[in-house]
This record gives sequence, structure tokens and C-alpha cells, in this order.
Amino acid sequence: NHALYFWYEALIQGYVREGIELVHIDEHSDLWENENSLTIDHWLLTAEDLDSIAYFVNFSCNVGNYIQPALRNGFVEKMIRIEGESDLIQYEQYQAGENMILNLDLDFFSPDLDWIDSDLKKKVILHLAKQAKYITIATSPFFIDQDRAIEVMRDLFE
Repeated sequence: NHALYFWYEALIQGYVREGIELVHIDEHSDLWENENSLTIDHWLLTAEDLDSIAYFVNFSCNVGNYIQPALRNGFVEKMIRIEGESDLIQYEQYQAGENMILNLDLDFFSPDLDWIDSDLKKKVILHLAKQAKYITIATSPFFIDQDRAIEVMRDLFE
């Protein structure tokens, strides 16, 4: 859920602009309903607003529902979910827009998903990473062993 904070920080720093395309690669959707709304006007966002966003991230959302507020307020304009092999195949040649954030959760490499070809995972992730304006990576300690997550990250990006 802390990725949400960093997306807004990326907006303030000029890496992305409002109305992002979010490519979410994760074993889980993270799209559970969140009754809380992020009331900050992202069109007029300033560095001072980051404190409010940090508070929201820590107290008004969790790892399963942090994307909904960004969708509802228009910060995320388009979202692509990659959760399995068919999604990888579908987006293997995908050409993202010029305002894309790649949100990678390393639990996509948990033993539960070892049946998906690891070379295909790597190929698609790197293809999308090259197009991304900003990348957030979660290590998901409740869903994947941290040593394995770090090993996967090194293998992907070295």
C-alpha cells in the first residue's frame, strides 16, 4: 500500500503526470473496495500534501485496497492487471502510453506461481519496465520469502 505514496511523490517530482496508466503485476488484485477517499486534489498537489498522503496510506488503506482511491479520484486513469500466464501472453508485446507506472509485487514469483514460466515473467516485466516512467516494487513478506524476493529482484534487474 505504500506504493500509493510514492506514486504521488513521483507526480510532485515530475516523473509522471495525473491520469497515469498503471500496470499492476501481482499474484493478488489489490482492488478490494476502500470506503476511504483520498481527498487531495492531485491536479494542485504540492510537496506539503505528502504528509496527508502518508497519513492516508498508513491509516486509511491496506495492501489489498490501496488502488481504489487512486482510481476513484482519477489519478489512475487506466489500469492493467497481470496476475497469471494468460495475462503475460496478452501483454508480451504491449506498448504502454507515455505516462505509465509499473507496480510490481514480487509475490508474482512465489512458489504458488512457479507453474508459470519464469523466463516469460522476466521477459514481460523487463519489456514493461523499459517503457515505465516510474516503477514501484513490493517484496510482500507475507506472501513470499524475503530472501527469494530479493533474489528475484536481483535476477530481474542486474
